[in-house]
Amino acid sequence: MITKPDAYLFSTCNESRTRSENMTAHEKTVTLLNSIDAPFSVVIGHYQGREELSFLIVGKKYQNLVETICKNHAQECYLHIHNDNHSELVYGDGKIEKVGKLTNVSKAEAEQLKNYTYVPVTGLYWTTK
Repeated sequence: MITKPDAYLFSTCNESRTRSENMTAHEKTVTLLNSIDAPFSVVIGHYQGREELSFLIVGKKYQNLVETICKNHAQECYLHIHNDNHSELVYGDGKIEKVGKLTNVSKAEAEQLKNYTYVPVTGLYWTTK
C-alpha cells in the first residue's frame, strides 16, 4: 500500500444495481481516471462483508474528484489514507470516522474480517487496526 502521499480507497459498486450495471460504472471510472492520468490501481475491497471492485488513487489533489465520484455513485463513504497510514472513513454528509492505521495482514487474517482490501499487483492484504 502507499505510505508517502495521501491516498483514497473507494468503489463505484452499489448493492442496488445489477452486476452488469456495477461493471459499467467501474469501467467508466477506469476510463475517466486514465483520461486524466490519475495514479490509481484497481483493488478488491471488502466493505461490511461485501466484495466490491475498488480503486486506490494516490495524491491529495484527487480528494475532490473522489468525493464527486462517490457522490455520483451513491457511495456511503470512502477511505482516506493519510501519509502515516492512519485512516478515516469520510461519509457523504461530511462525517469523519477514524478507523485506525492501515496495516498489512495475512490472507488468512484478512478473510476473517468484514473490511479489508486485496491489492492484486502486490498480492498483499490490508485492513485498518
